[in-house]
This record gives sequence, structure tokens and C-alpha cells, in this order.
Amino acid sequence: MNNIDVACIIDDDPIFVFGAKRLMELSDFCNSFMIFKNGQEAITICQ
Repeated sequence: MNNIDVACIIDDDPIFVFGAKRLMELSDFCNSFMIFKNGQEAITICQ
């Protein structure tokens, strides 16, 4: 399976972010992560 260059995790719960990131690392899902606390922050930074 081809993995993704960058995956965005958008959530304000640090435990969820840790778990999602860890699962993606273990499954070799992507090369790197961008983590945002909310959708507006993600939109602003990724434009």
C-alpha cells in the first residue's frame, strides 16, 4: 500500500491525537503529521 506524505489530525484532545498518531505510525500510513486543535486553525495554516 502506498502511504501518504502528510496526514492532518484535527482534534483538541491530546489523548486522541496521541492514539491516532500512534496507530498511523504503526500501520506506516503516512510520512509525517500536521496536528491542529480545530478546523479553523487547519484551514488558516494550510491555505
